[in-house]
Amino acid sequence: MGDRTYLKMDIASIDEKKADEIMGGVNSFFSRYEEQDDPAILELFEEDANYGYYCEREEWAKAGLIFRGSHNEGGDYGAQLFCAIDGVHYCVDAGHNSSNPMCPIDRETGNPMKAELQAIWDYLEAMEKVEKYFEQRRKETK
Repeated sequence: MGDRTYLKMDIASIDEKKADEIMGGVNSFFSRYEEQDDPAILELFEEDANYGYYCEREEWAKAGLIFRGSHNEGGDYGAQLFCAIDGVHYCVDAGHNSSNPMCPIDRETGNPMKAELQAIWDYLEAMEKVEKYFEQRRKETK
């Protein structure tokens, strides 16, 4: 059964067929998906994503799917923000229902933990690329 959580993930609408091929059907992982305010973006939702689909997201990223999203905390893990571009999956800790990454603090020094801080910088840099990709797709759908 596993540890399940709510997950939201965005892909470019133009990539829906590619996502179907990579996932073996978007419906096999997401209970609903829809275009909302932005017709260039397809929003995918799942209320019971096993471990936030972490392993699956790794595979989808390696297969070339570009996406961004978040999931709530589960029994064994916290909420996370994630994205994928250039075949790499990035994920960072976040507060519940937060769109901002969180970095733990070293109790002895009071400084941010270096590895986690670097992961946040890597994620933010990747998110810039994802946003540029989505912006290009918006222009193509007009």
